[in-house]
Amino acid sequence: MSILKIIRILLFFLASSSVLFCTDYYVSNSGNDAQNGLSMGTAFATLQYAADQISAGDNVFVENGTYVGFALYSGGTASDPIVFKAMGENVLINAASSTNDGINIENAN
Repeated sequence: MSILKIIRILLFFLASSSVLFCTDYYVSNSGNDAQNGLSMGTAFATLQYAADQISAGDNVFVENGTYVGFALYSGGTASDPIVFKAMGENVLINAASSTNDGINIENAN
C-alpha cells in the first residue's frame, strides 16, 4: 500500500472521528436522573438533565410522555448536531423550562 493511500485513510478517519464519540441518551417518564441515561432501562427522567449532559454529536431519544421543557446552553455543529428525537408520536412538553420557554436554545451554532 502506498504512503499516499495510508495518509488518505488516516485523514478520512480523523475527519470522521467525531462520530465515534457521540453518545445516545434516553429520557422516560419512568426514568431517574441518577441513572446514566444510556439505555431505556437506565433512562433519565427529565429533558433538562439530559440537556445538561450532552455535547456536540449527541442524541437524546425521548419516550412517549409529558415533560417539562428544557434550556440548552451548548450547541452542536453543522457536522455534529445535537438531536432531541421523540420515540413515538405522543411526546408533549406542557410546562416551561427555567427560562419560561418550552425549549430554549442559547449559544448554539
